[in-house]
Amino acid sequence: MSRMCPTCGAQEGEKQFISAFCIDCFAKQRRLIETPKEIGFTHCTKCGRIRISGEWISAHRDESKEEFEERVLKETVLRKTRLAPGIEVVKASVEREKNFAIFRAVLSLEGKHFETGARIFVGEEKRSCEDCGKRAGGYYEAIIQVRGDPQRIERVALKLERALNRKTFIAEAILRKEGVDLQVGNKQAALQTLSQAGLKYSLSHKLIGMKEGKRVHRVTACVRV
Repeated sequence: MSRMCPTCGAQEGEKQFISAFCIDCFAKQRRLIETPKEIGFTHCTKCGRIRISGEWISAHRDESKEEFEERVLKETVLRKTRLAPGIEVVKASVEREKNFAIFRAVLSLEGKHFETGARIFVGEEKRSCEDCGKRAGGYYEAIIQVRGDPQRIERVALKLERALNRKTFIAEAILRKEGVDLQVGNKQAALQTLSQAGLKYSLSHKLIGMKEGKRVHRVTACVRV
């Protein structure tokens, strides 16, 4: 004998069932997924990066503005979404419609799949990010000097530029007779990138001014390759 959903009257042959209820009514009663009601982010008008949850994110290479926004929104929605025990997200997508993100997902419970969705308000602020403001003002905290074999200098400098652009900004890359100088916006990012690349360097400091009563130094890291 086929089952009938006591809530909506659906027959077992018409819908999937979990316990005594059709999958739709079961999902409504159990609150299997809870998505955020709104998401806020900042879009830099200069470099195009998006700041969300306190982090600036860059677009992937060959990624359009729309694809970039939808990827960031989807990752954020999934991170902020609460799932009931036993629920898994099989597939998810986000489509931007003006001030809303249309979230669609396929969920799995006890081996059975069902679809769900939500309309989430998106608050967007457009302005120049801190890095772009500093770059425009010629500000930088560190210089990475790449010296040594001319063929290796170019290869290493390009590798460092790609890594640094994910963490901070490069105010200017200067080609000199003896090598390449990279003027880097953030000192910590510069030294961290060199360490992660396994490059040894010598360090020097130069006093460039005072800020809130404290001395401000610019560091120069010389790398030989």
